[in-house]
Amino acid sequence: MPDWIGIRQRRVIDEREYYAERLYETQQAAKTYAQQLEHRGKDVHVLRTATEGGCRGYAVFFER
Repeated sequence: MPDWIGIRQRRVIDEREYYAERLYETQQAAKTYAQQLEHRGKDVHVLRTATEGGCRGYAVFFER
């Protein structure tokens, strides 16, 4: 898998909607991207997930 692949996932966490657009192979890579979003003022969560095609990894979910 390259550094990340494009995905579209939605999760509800504490009654708030979060979206992910990238799936990373490693948790460290996802955390690096999450830090970039946090610096832009986004509320983020790094969660383990899988795509419908079976790719597993870590996604960065953020509020839009």
